[in-house]
Amino acid sequence: MMLRKGKVRIMISVGNYSFPDNTTMLHVHEIEAKSKVRKEIRIQSLISRHNESALLNDLSSLRAAMESFDRQLATLSLSPGKYVCGRKRSFQIIPYPAEALAWIDLLILTNDRYERSVILHRHETEILAGRAVFPLFNRGNWLAPLRMTVIPANDISAIHVQTETSEFTLSTPITEGQIAIIDAENRSVLVGNNNAYSAGNEEFPFLQAGSNHLTISIEPSTVTAQCKIEYRDVWI
Repeated sequence: MMLRKGKVRIMISVGNYSFPDNTTMLHVHEIEAKSKVRKEIRIQSLISRHNESALLNDLSSLRAAMESFDRQLATLSLSPGKYVCGRKRSFQIIPYPAEALAWIDLLILTNDRYERSVILHRHETEILAGRAVFPLFNRGNWLAPLRMTVIPANDISAIHVQTETSEFTLSTPITEGQIAIIDAENRSVLVGNNNAYSAGNEEFPFLQAGSNHLTISIEPSTVTAQCKIEYRDVWI
């Protein structure tokens, strides 16, 4: 759906379903639920189609989109290029078949209070002489969590990650060809599919809003490694 906000048009969609233009109202509030700040989003929309059959097809698409959303297989977008995840609290459809109309009242609770970019930024490089530097940019206005994958060509004993906001160290043996994954979003560390959370210092790496320089180093410095960085821009 598209709403006017000043001169800006804001698209509202769930999965592949878009709400109709000019007949949708949006209300967003921050609340605390389960010891976490989240967004409570109410979408109220009047859907109009040319005939009853078209209306029923449209409502079927909306129900399917909401089912996917609840299963975390689809996202809610309140503006172009951004999304939130969560689950519905209530979902009411009041159809008026004779007029080919339906009133929708949808209440959603998000998983957290952030909006994320639909674009997943990916950067890959080789760590040479034990060190690699990534110039990165977070287009959002909040800290963006990083996901890093490191595959050493020979055995290493530690990985150090430094950003403008944090210094993370993983001190554990990682053998040749083993995959180490540091995931700040989920606060997890895997080494060869094994949980290595306790080997990290818990200061997971995030990107500040705007320009960043990410430095990754490994020990010993004579070893090379493949490195992949992934992140999404984050807004609050």
